[in-house]
Amino acid sequence: MRYDLKLDFGDGEQSLNDLLPKVRLSSFSPEAPIVDRKSLALPGRNGIILTNQRKTVYKERKIVVKLLINSRIPEQFYLWRHEVYKLLVRDEPYYISNEFEPYKRWLVICDGNFNIDKDSSKNFKEFDVEFTCITGFAESKFMASEFYNLGGEMYGVGMNIPQEDLVYRFNNNYSFKVYNGGDVRLYPTEHDYSVDLVLSGTNVKIKNNNTGEYLTIKGKLTNAKVMILRQYVTVNGKIAKTEGRFPSLIPGYNQIVITGANKSSVDFITRFYFK
Repeated sequence: MRYDLKLDFGDGEQSLNDLLPKVRLSSFSPEAPIVDRKSLALPGRNGIILTNQRKTVYKERKIVVKLLINSRIPEQFYLWRHEVYKLLVRDEPYYISNEFEPYKRWLVICDGNFNIDKDSSKNFKEFDVEFTCITGFAESKFMASEFYNLGGEMYGVGMNIPQEDLVYRFNNNYSFKVYNGGDVRLYPTEHDYSVDLVLSGTNVKIKNNNTGEYLTIKGKLTNAKVMILRQYVTVNGKIAKTEGRFPSLIPGYNQIVITGANKSSVDFITRFYFK
């Protein structure tokens, strides 16, 4: 398998080798995740004190991609160099990935802080391009509910997928487990994580027993279409009266309990995120 860079500018994934045939990927190196930890130092006391944070926050991180231009004649070298600049340095963020981890992608910006200097006697040059992953994490290219297949490149080794069926849609089930295969706790407010529900009942409460978080939808519901999207909870298209917030999902299994409902359909729609 040829080691190749994949790029998605919003119109589908494309191969670097197809876009720029004289440019090759040599290496793809994300730096370690960076924790934005709050601390303080007290006079006369050794070390630091970690202040209380409601959740661990991660910063953006660098990805160094090593590329090679290999042209036949000097004139081609300058042409391909220009094409590299035009392809990678863009106004808007886009996704990159590589063939060795084809099931993960990174949302990045490239601000062009790199040079491609031609050696006078050579028509090839290896150079580094620095990307910034603005979310701090890789994400799965496919949604959790999609069929996973180690040979089909939807999910693969290192993505914490157990060898068992994973369910993300639950009908009239009031106590069930939802699996977060990523390394990162999922929040509806900041990840590609939403939930569609159809509920009947009064003051329906959805709770994650692992985290203690819960959402109560106030009032009577009759086959009501409920949507959880970012910080919004809607019932039949209107903002709902609620208490609490829809639960996040920690890595691994999450025990979800629904009370106050006599009919329910719950569909979790999410990606996984990886450090």
